[in-house]
Amino acid sequence: MRAALQRIKAAIGRVLCRTVRWTAIAAAIGWVGFAIGAIATSATDNNVPLAILGRLFAFAIVTYLIATFAAAFWFRWHGGLFALCVLSAAVPLTSLLMLRWLSRNGRLDLGRGTAVPV
Repeated sequence: MRAALQRIKAAIGRVLCRTVRWTAIAAAIGWVGFAIGAIATSATDNNVPLAILGRLFAFAIVTYLIATFAAAFWFRWHGGLFALCVLSAAVPLTSLLMLRWLSRNGRLDLGRGTAVPV
């Protein structure tokens, strides 16, 4: 019974690691798309590119924040680390830097779905 519970916990950890990874990448792409939409809107009188890319950007950022919250809860990160992850969503392309830092320091192991408790 204990081994089955450990396998379930490891599976949840792997899903969370992958979710944080993909949402961090999506947030970075969303920032680039938002910048392109802003440039396209200022170059023309059409607001459609910014409206579409802005909504995609907002969706990517919100899903990144939700995934980060879930990972912070599951892996028992302290509040400062979670706040740093939230701030990384506000600055363009820093979600990728945060993902790299989390991976290097063992806070988010993308291979095994484990993390070092803080």
